[in-house]
Amino acid sequence: MWEVRKFTRSVHPGAAAMEMLVALASFYIVAFATTYFLFSEYASGSFNERLTRVDALYFCLTVFTTTGFGDIAAVSQGARIAVSLQMGSTLVLVGLGLRFLNLLINQRRQATRG
Repeated sequence: MWEVRKFTRSVHPGAAAMEMLVALASFYIVAFATTYFLFSEYASGSFNERLTRVDALYFCLTVFTTTGFGDIAAVSQGARIAVSLQMGSTLVLVGLGLRFLNLLINQRRQATRG
């Protein structure tokens, strides 16, 4: 919540918005990677292979970037739901990023006009 307050009171809202988006994206990626790792550890058979922490981060990033190499796949229903949630929320995160970029562009235009 403090990030939102910081954003609304900032002299440079575009920069504050980008900072907030980077922090949100970092938390988002680590949270989903942790979820995948825990699925692999405590619900064996959730993925086509057991995931290390690096594997979980790698899988999370391939889903996040829509690369999808296919070397690691969600097999269980729970893991598939988690991956589906990540796919859907990635769209929301990208939408927020585009909105903040639009805000930054508009701020720049207003600054150059006067």
